[in-house]
Amino acid sequence: MDAATADRRPYQELNDAQVPVHPVRAGLLRKITGAAKPVDWLAVAHLPAPAQASDS
Repeated sequence: MDAATADRRPYQELNDAQVPVHPVRAGLLRKITGAAKPVDWLAVAHLPAPAQASDS
């Protein structure tokens, strides 16, 4: 597998799973995250609320 195919693979897998993927301009993710190194991917997810311990 060449580098171009490897770079496209996560996008294709997410797209196949009907997960919305939004490409952005080069450098935008780095600007948003404030990362020192380039950022290629960023995921945003809704996490479930933590389970509450019961007192039983």
